[in-house]
Amino acid sequence: MERPPIPPVPGTKEEAWNNKFITGLIQRCWSHSHDDRPDFQVIYDELNDLITEGYIKDDWGRQFWQIHFTDQDTVPWDDFVKQLMSSKVITLDDNSTYRGLAMSRKNPENVKIAECLHLILSQITGQRKSSFNKVSCENFGKVLTWFGPGVESDPKAQFHNFLQRMAHICRQPWFFGLIANPERILHNGDKPVFMIRLSTDPGYFTIQTTTMKTRIIYVHGSGYKPENEKAIFPDLVEFTNNIKSLKAYEPQEGSDFTYIFGKLDERSGAYKSMDSLQIPQ
Repeated sequence: MERPPIPPVPGTKEEAWNNKFITGLIQRCWSHSHDDRPDFQVIYDELNDLITEGYIKDDWGRQFWQIHFTDQDTVPWDDFVKQLMSSKVITLDDNSTYRGLAMSRKNPENVKIAECLHLILSQITGQRKSSFNKVSCENFGKVLTWFGPGVESDPKAQFHNFLQRMAHICRQPWFFGLIANPERILHNGDKPVFMIRLSTDPGYFTIQTTTMKTRIIYVHGSGYKPENEKAIFPDLVEFTNNIKSLKAYEPQEGSDFTYIFGKLDERSGAYKSMDSLQIPQ
């Protein structure tokens, strides 16, 4: 007797539900032949891979998580950043090669970059930076959606990995990351001000002033495209500098990212330098 077809989830169209991986796994579990049915460990491993793939669309990022944190949904920040910046090289079962980012954690510049990533991840979770200490697979995937690919295949690319691209943006005085209630931060002084922040939808950036906001789509690995336009610009910083309507605006002061890179806090006169910060060796 044949098994009945797998029905779609109520309220969804069949083509939207038809995940070939899931249906294939179910059909193997239903097999009349005992030898063709996967055991529970195989089922667990395959579902775990599916969850990782669902959260992390970037190929390198997915490899990274599966190699270092198999079966884990969240990992301690210290373990995460140590593996992320390592120079480890691994030959995989298909004879392809996984390479770590090889960013020395003794380099003060790389310490600052790691602090930027830590701040963005804490913003995603809604936690204070000082209390954030767990990285989830899902949130790592979101970061790669904004700043990926994890590693560039083109040796002539402007940035060799997502951390370099991220740091390039975080250095800008107008960048605020993912913040709640941006309207409370923006204020008019002698000149109107603007900021660029991460949108709540991963992969989108928002340019915002006190009177206007517009979204920019990050086309993974290609560049930045204003919503409802076709042109793609390879560099968000260059694109921003050439927006004529922003020429009359000053970057909003007070971004936490500017402190990471040692900018002057005009309000207190304190020089905020993160050079002394350490990340795990």
